[in-house]
Amino acid sequence: MNRGLGNLGNLRKCAAYFSKPSNFHRASVASIQPAHALIMNLEAKFVERDWIGVGKKYESIPPFVELQARACFAIPETSSTTLPATTLPVSEFISCTLPSVFPEAISTKVQMWFSQEPPSIAHEVFLLRPIPPQEFVTRLSEAVGQAWLDGAQSVIDHRFNDRLPLWAITYWKKAFKVQAVQSLWKRSVTWLEQEDKRQREKGAALDDLLAVRELLRTSVGWDSGMPHLNGMASTGNLSRFLGVRWLSDDNVNMMIEELVLDLQGQKERSHILLLSLNFPVTIGNIVPKLAQPPAAREKSFLGQIERQVSDGSLEKLYFPLHITKNHWIAGEINFKEKTFAFGEPSE
Repeated sequence: MNRGLGNLGNLRKCAAYFSKPSNFHRASVASIQPAHALIMNLEAKFVERDWIGVGKKYESIPPFVELQARACFAIPETSSTTLPATTLPVSEFISCTLPSVFPEAISTKVQMWFSQEPPSIAHEVFLLRPIPPQEFVTRLSEAVGQAWLDGAQSVIDHRFNDRLPLWAITYWKKAFKVQAVQSLWKRSVTWLEQEDKRQREKGAALDDLLAVRELLRTSVGWDSGMPHLNGMASTGNLSRFLGVRWLSDDNVNMMIEELVLDLQGQKERSHILLLSLNFPVTIGNIVPKLAQPPAAREKSFLGQIERQVSDGSLEKLYFPLHITKNHWIAGEINFKEKTFAFGEPSE
């Protein structure tokens, strides 16, 4: 449970997971989730003269102004980029040539990279240039919000003495993300190739391994959307399952969602509940929740569990735990027997 699927026995599960069509279009499944509401004033409208160039601070802007800022920083749909489509099969994606990185450090102060003049060149030109170093792009990203409020309309690329649209920073950030995902997929494909060789030498069955390789070659996009994690997951998350790399919180929560689906419809296991990492996090912050009024506690995440325990419909609860900063275990609470246990994946 700590690392990727890293052996042929578990590869069968991976092959079934990659090939299940529902993984790429069904609604996200959640056993019990806390309610999170983002309340916005939908009637408010952005008026430029009230916010731009009048001394406002970006860290204190309301949501509707932040939405306007994000729109200004977003890569236009009409603007083609040199980055590969997220639906491109993995086997093709790992061979793509991505934008190069400018080899020299940039010492110019970040504030000097913003201008109140409009862009001076077409985006087709700067998309072909090397992108600035990642550390500098991060600093630009942190500063662009305030620069926009102060009236900036463009980014000055001092390497070439011209002005780019503000969304150039978003493009540079995205390019680094694509490079990181490509590196992960390359490692995954290399592991598959090495595993193929090892199993052939042992004379083992290769059906599951070959099935995964074929899916990566033909139908699994390198970063296609998935319904897991409330729609925030993508096929890029799957790369860690192929190999022996450390699994992330997202990987573990995706597996929990799959197990929840497997339990659905099994009457003999209807008294069992599987929860994501949200449960141990909630328990870790339980003190202020206990101070809530009774009515609020009853509607809370833990309140829902408490009701199920009280009415006898919930007997066992399972959840993942991350311990010693490098190890995953499974926890079990047996409400009927009033016991707590844990499962050690390495045993």
